[in-house]
Amino acid sequence: MLHIFTLGLDAGSQLEHCLALMGSKDALLLIEDGVYWSHPSEASGRLWAALGLANDLDPQCYQAPGEPTPAFATEPHQVMVLKADCTARGIADASLPGDAGRCFQLIDFDRFVELTEHHIQSMTWY
Repeated sequence: MLHIFTLGLDAGSQLEHCLALMGSKDALLLIEDGVYWSHPSEASGRLWAALGLANDLDPQCYQAPGEPTPAFATEPHQVMVLKADCTARGIADASLPGDAGRCFQLIDFDRFVELTEHHIQSMTWY
């Protein structure tokens, strides 16, 4: 399934639901205000911690003591980010830390269409 996440940084609980529903063959695409999750910030720390990325903040503050590591963190997911929406919001790929490239992939509209053709089902998070 292709999960298309459109919500901004104030939608943390919806993102957690999205990540919890993702299977090993699912893909996550950040579009519209969802692209803000690809930029390191205090609000995006939960996603970054789930991906195993440093975020200039202590990732432990996003995981309660004794809380198990989310399944999402143990699987090799790559999160796609629509480049046009990053550009429209002034988010440059150069601002991402070096290790973010292994999890976040900037894509264009052609690749977006390919993803929708590849995944029989999709769910858009509004």
